[in-house]
Amino acid sequence: LESVHEEKIKIVEHWLDDDALISGGAASSLKAYKRNRKVNTKKDRRQLAENISHTVTIRGTGHGWCMADDYGCGGQGLYEATSCINCKNSIIDRNHKETWLGIWRQQLELRQIKDIGPGGKQRVERDIKRIGCLLQNLGIKVENEEVFCEKK
Repeated sequence: LESVHEEKIKIVEHWLDDDALISGGAASSLKAYKRNRKVNTKKDRRQLAENISHTVTIRGTGHGWCMADDYGCGGQGLYEATSCINCKNSIIDRNHKETWLGIWRQQLELRQIKDIGPGGKQRVERDIKRIGCLLQNLGIKVENEEVFCEKK
């Protein structure tokens, strides 16, 4: 339990870094907090991260961090990773870049398949735009693609 707690603190501390590139549905709230924090009631960032880590659930999905407790997608993001991109309970950071680059490449391959039907084509195009936005948020330039960054 002590190791889990320490790992949670490290994750939250990273999110609090001024130069941390994060994405996901919960990222906008965290970015606003970092931008607007006027009162610092903790003596240092580590203590703040420790305090936050006590109040949130953080589960690794392999492609992001899930902070859902009793409500949320019910784990659907484990089977459809792209649903985590805009989920209000997700944070995706630099630890997940390679995973998302792999998912991006898979979507580009799927785009070339001709017999996936109109629904399959729509989903691939939707996911390419979503993943493109995510990658841009993580500092990866996406060329020759229209991306779709949903507004919160």
